[in-house]
Amino acid sequence: MLNRTTVKRAIPAPALRFHALIQYRAFSRSLRLALRYLLSGRELDNFTFDIDNREILATFVADTCGLDAKAVRGAMSELDNDAWLRDSIDGVLAGRRDREPHMAYGRRLGWYALTRLTSPRLVVETGVHDGLGSSVFLRAIQRNAEDGVDGRLLSFDVRPDVGWLIPEELRSRHELVIADSVLALPGAVADRQVDLYLHDSLHTYEHESAELESVLALASPGAILMSDNARSGPAMGDFCRRHRLPFALFLDVSVDHFYPGAGIGITRLPGG
Repeated sequence: MLNRTTVKRAIPAPALRFHALIQYRAFSRSLRLALRYLLSGRELDNFTFDIDNREILATFVADTCGLDAKAVRGAMSELDNDAWLRDSIDGVLAGRRDREPHMAYGRRLGWYALTRLTSPRLVVETGVHDGLGSSVFLRAIQRNAEDGVDGRLLSFDVRPDVGWLIPEELRSRHELVIADSVLALPGAVADRQVDLYLHDSLHTYEHESAELESVLALASPGAILMSDNARSGPAMGDFCRRHRLPFALFLDVSVDHFYPGAGIGITRLPGG
């Protein structure tokens, strides 16, 4: 049976680009950006882009997680100005004709700030794709270790070819589990607790809901739970209502890109 990735590879790239433009109604928003992507875009999904509302992102992260807004802005700037990580990622991208030569961090700046400022012992992400988000988490974990708080990133994906973008120097704190996240989470976490979690795997209501319930049972007091699907689906909002947890949603605004933007749904558990 062909999986979705295999099917995509069998369809010509221009056809996939055109489908993406129709799906996100790009022609009606900016004909210039739509035509530019149609003619020369490399990314066919999981689009990367800079965001126009960084200050709103910093305030959102601070307010929803009880952090100092100035410290959040400082952590975001730390990632922005990290020449080593940027050079490492760009060096890998230089050999890829199917990806843009430079990947903007976008809303991942918020993920980095949360990791740096809450110093989690265990970060869990479901859905790895190229590994840009994983690289951001791991760089924050590495810097936390330099400050005396060691941590690890536990990632789940069903495809074995993910995470190729992660710099080798960051991989010592990374555990990649190739399995269905809902089934594999309890065994992989084992006797640890989840301090920071990101859902970015299968974006169906049933799968995201099951994943959130599984993580809730494994989470530490004060753990932060995020969904990268919260703009498009109600699973995390419904989960928070069921468990009487606060829920907040950040909607990013893309810069110079046909894609309208994504979002971060977030809650913080009591007790931290």
